[in-house]
Amino acid sequence: DGFEVVEVVEEAGLTLIALRPKLDGGDFSIVRLAFDGARLARMEFVDGLDQTTAIEFFDVEINSELDDALFRFEVPRGVNVLGGAR
Repeated sequence: DGFEVVEVVEEAGLTLIALRPKLDGGDFSIVRLAFDGARLARMEFVDGLDQTTAIEFFDVEINSELDDALFRFEVPRGVNVLGGAR
């Protein structure tokens, strides 16, 4: 909801979508997403200093089974947890 689509193009088998924030003063001046079909292949963020951060995704598995143990948090010794569920 916070972004508007400013460009959609096809390039090298990818669908490239450029998004611009609707409100000024955000962290990014533009966000670009690259899709290979339904799979997100790359994200690019351009910040207020015109620097670009690019993240590429490889070997993505969609809807794979994940062990519940991957999401169990154990509080390390000597650490206090503030807030959270009671």
